[in-house]
Amino acid sequence: MLSHAIERSDIGAQKVSVNTPGFRKNLSVGARRIAHMFESKTSADALFRQHAEIARAHFLEIYAVTALYLDRCEEDAAVGVNEAFRGQFAHVEIASILSITEYAAQKMIALGCDLRWRLPRVAAAFACGDIDLAKAMALSEALANVSEHALDDIERLLVDGACRVTGNKLKARARGLIARHDPDGVRARRVRAEADRDVRTCASHDGMSTLDGMLPAVGAQTLATRLRAMSMQVCGSDPRTFGQRRADALIALAEGKTSLDCQCDGDCTRRDDTKTSALPIATILVGVNASTLLGFDDLPGYLQGYGHIDADLARAIAADATWQRVLTLAPSEVQHCSTAGQPDRCSAWVSRCAHRRYCPLRQGIIAREGTVVRGAVNPRTSRPRRW
Repeated sequence: MLSHAIERSDIGAQKVSVNTPGFRKNLSVGARRIAHMFESKTSADALFRQHAEIARAHFLEIYAVTALYLDRCEEDAAVGVNEAFRGQFAHVEIASILSITEYAAQKMIALGCDLRWRLPRVAAAFACGDIDLAKAMALSEALANVSEHALDDIERLLVDGACRVTGNKLKARARGLIARHDPDGVRARRVRAEADRDVRTCASHDGMSTLDGMLPAVGAQTLATRLRAMSMQVCGSDPRTFGQRRADALIALAEGKTSLDCQCDGDCTRRDDTKTSALPIATILVGVNASTLLGFDDLPGYLQGYGHIDADLARAIAADATWQRVLTLAPSEVQHCSTAGQPDRCSAWVSRCAHRRYCPLRQGIIAREGTVVRGAVNPRTSRPRRW
């Protein structure tokens, strides 16, 4: 690659550029072609083309890895190895050839098998460079346990526009589509995953420990909200960062405390209040259709801070929750409060209130839309605002 060639040519020199005399003769044929591309095209166009070329090269590498794995499976089958154990050591050989970990080799094999037999649209987009290795991995992992009857539709919807979103947004979109098109599968997989819940601590460096675990989505959001509420109890003079306060709040919960002690130097006005205050209430927001609550359909709900959840989980949360009715209208039914230009007082107040981080209106918009981007805009501009 060009960067690799530059590093090798930079030995013993102050600076090396594409135009440096004698630079090209040290480049391989591929690196020379890339260098010419950088000279003849704009920087943005060159970056786009190079990224697509790297994606296509990654596809060929995954294809070669899968071919080697299948060759080893055929060799094992020829000597009578049980089908369940064929190719079981191929990842060790691949890891040795590519100088990567065995775990990384196993992930490459799994991706290659998915591209060959389960995800033809993802394979086609990957082969032509529309998506890169990271997005192909994200799609493969997101669609790993999807029911076969719903896989084709979900894959088609995901691949459409996948080149324009990040990997995290692609995963979030996949959760929403899977919850809508495969509700039974989502429910069954959630039940199996909840059985594997666990929390672990392990020793780290410099007198610290690492806390790791898998929690149900509702429990994790409850914990996060509780830690945040406790972190906000201290005064503004507390020297700790918000992350440090969250960590201290978790330890305080484990010690049976209901509040987080303030560590400011002076006389804190909240220090006496926190000693007698009750444990702050953890509030989570869940958006779900009334028809789903009544059992007429199984449309997914939306858990703030997590994403889409299956209908059964949404109903379970709503069973003992405080309900708030949120009006949802079709685009043709929306009546604008004011015409284009300066908004009236009503629409301006709605927009300002919706952009306050903890106002009830904003919480209702988030429960309905998952974000305030589509629910409210700045009254002085038509551009949506993000948090």
